[in-house]
Amino acid sequence: MYLSACICLLLALVLEFGWRSARSMSIWIATVYSGPCQARQELASVVSELQTVSVQDDFVKHSKLKRRMAKLEEESSQYGKLVLKRSLWLIVPIYSVLVMMSLGYAVVVRTAAAFHLPESWVYPFGSLLAFPTSHEVGTVSMWWWLAASRQVLYTARKLVSASR
Repeated sequence: MYLSACICLLLALVLEFGWRSARSMSIWIATVYSGPCQARQELASVVSELQTVSVQDDFVKHSKLKRRMAKLEEESSQYGKLVLKRSLWLIVPIYSVLVMMSLGYAVVVRTAAAFHLPESWVYPFGSLLAFPTSHEVGTVSMWWWLAASRQVLYTARKLVSASR
């Protein structure tokens, strides 16, 4: 009984990590595959040079730098779209695997109870917590345990990231 609750908690941890990190991981892989964006590096140097040039003193140079900056911003935006397109080829299979894991787990444990609580502890919600397992009142189904575990992991992750 406790083994199934631990397995459910482990699955919740895997799913929480998977859903949250799949997008950033696929974008990182697509960026590595696409190579570094030269336009962004040039854009940084143009912006720093633009800050040193006065509009009143050297208008021609300032306007050339502004046009170059606009061109580089457009190239950088095109690069971002390319990386996003490539990352979709990675993120769709990752999400598909996570969905298949979730559905497979749901089919395997659809009638299993995570654990039993005294009936007085769950009095008004006892049959709701036991839903879809159809066990006696006081059992907590794997579905509710998985939902609670994922919520606890999500809240813990937010608290850890907020404390940094």
